[in-house]
Amino acid sequence: MRAGNRTILKKSRPAFFFREQPVISTQGNKQLARWDLEGFTTWPQAAETIRIVRSHETKITRQHSETSDWFWLTTLDQKQASTDTICRIGHARWDIENQGFNYLVNYLAFDHCFHHHPNAILAFCLINFIAYILLQTFHRFNLKPQLRKKLHLPALIHELAASFWNHLPALNPKPRAPPDL
Repeated sequence: MRAGNRTILKKSRPAFFFREQPVISTQGNKQLARWDLEGFTTWPQAAETIRIVRSHETKITRQHSETSDWFWLTTLDQKQASTDTICRIGHARWDIENQGFNYLVNYLAFDHCFHHHPNAILAFCLINFIAYILLQTFHRFNLKPQLRKKLHLPALIHELAASFWNHLPALNPKPRAPPDL
């Protein structure tokens, strides 16, 4: 939830903290306290009622514990998606952000577009997405598991780029002199 759009969250806080008891569970080394409330109509941009899922998570390690508080808004009711499903989808969204965009920015120069015309920006984004999808697909489905463990995606990108630049002179023959007229 974006920082500037927390109206519905502010209106729901009393319900989260005073009226409803969380469902407590454990997943691996995480202790979870989850609330799941439906029927919010205080967000005018949404045509349907909103459901708010909160997950207060404490990850316990040997040295310390780390606590995080997650909130997700959805129009799916509890029959369509369980609390656990909403939490898994919400966390998966952050995996996409952290892994996908991190690779795009750090290895495919997605952090700067060199042209500022809207069509150029769109083409730049689409080409980067296509390159990323092709690289991910090649890495996951074409490399043998033993090589995949050794050659992570950034290393594969580096190897392919080095190979491309090494073979570039062979792809571009020496220019010929213009024909005599």
